[in-house]
Amino acid sequence: MIPTYFRFGCNLTKKTVVRIIVYNILLAAIITGNTLAQEPGTSADQPGAVESTCPTPYIKVIKPRVAQVGQTVTIRGRRFGTQEGQVSFSGSVAETVIMWANNRIKVVVPPGVGTGNVFVTRSCKTRSNSGYLKIREPEKEE
Repeated sequence: MIPTYFRFGCNLTKKTVVRIIVYNILLAAIITGNTLAQEPGTSADQPGAVESTCPTPYIKVIKPRVAQVGQTVTIRGRRFGTQEGQVSFSGSVAETVIMWANNRIKVVVPPGVGTGNVFVTRSCKTRSNSGYLKIREPEKEE
């Protein structure tokens, strides 16, 4: 038995409902002049290209939670992208990125930064939520 859906007094099969949804998506794309996929090698600035979406990165945790300038930290999260973007510590952009993956980044804490917020900016320019890193001053030698 094929499941049916009751809508506006009509019995519709699941297959019919899917067709209606696909038809509405295609119709909306035609009306707005957008295509459903951006062709490879095009950018949103070119005529006929669709503005691509760039998911917002999410920082889940920064390890270690306390670090010194020059130390490597690992940022774990989601949607960092596969192309290297930027990591900023209290407004200073890190120059040394050791590793960049969609869910993990290893980066060296840049000189001159203090305790504060850390942000990841994807190569497509979307910025993450803020992570937090405490900067420990180097121990003074006597």
